[in-house]
Amino acid sequence: MGIGLLLSCVAMAVAGIVKRIRRNNSVKENFSISALWLVPQFGLIVLAYAFNAIGQMEFYYRQLPKSMSSILVAFFTLGAALSGLLGGLIISVLLIKLPRVVIANRIGCPVILISVTMITIVGFLLSQLLSVINCFYFVICCWCYGP
Repeated sequence: MGIGLLLSCVAMAVAGIVKRIRRNNSVKENFSISALWLVPQFGLIVLAYAFNAIGQMEFYYRQLPKSMSSILVAFFTLGAALSGLLGGLIISVLLIKLPRVVIANRIGCPVILISVTMITIVGFLLSQLLSVINCFYFVICCWCYGP
């Protein structure tokens, strides 16, 4: 389970670095970007989730009575769903609270744009911070649980 959390931290760092490289290349050279740039971070995220999920389910089945382990696997799935909803909520709050730039389009109507660079920076820092906090929380729980 710890390997999955460490891979999650690495995946968030790789995602931020790749996003920055993709953005700089597209702005400087004005070319379309291939979807293959997303393969490294998605590969790491899938590995992280697999290691984490397998480790958690193994822990449930080893440490808990048989009648209770299936309920906790359901709670694990519910937790994954709620974390997805929480992530969407965080992104929605970021989109509402970040500064906007007002420009005029070709017809002269004002268009409100959110700074993409700001979303990238705040989103990367927030996701990396949450991944590191989660990893430290796991280490503290392991230390308290004992051998």
